[in-house]
Amino acid sequence: MASQLHVKLSRHFPIAGTLSFNEVLVRKLPRAFKEWVGSMRLMELPSAPEFIFNATELHTGRLWSFSRSRVGSDEIGYTNRY
Repeated sequence: MASQLHVKLSRHFPIAGTLSFNEVLVRKLPRAFKEWVGSMRLMELPSAPEFIFNATELHTGRLWSFSRSRVGSDEIGYTNRY
């Protein structure tokens, strides 16, 4: 799965093809994303493309999602008020 992601990233970020997967994922991609998005709040992100940030909810160990329109998880529920 990691190699498939590396191939996809290298299509969109040509420098990714010359670097290791970890170098791209840990260093280059977050820096590029931060330069592009800056210090925007979730609600300030553009409506397209839709950005969805995922994390692990520590209490349940389940997926927790953050997006422009909602925050939450399938187990606990979602809110659009934040």
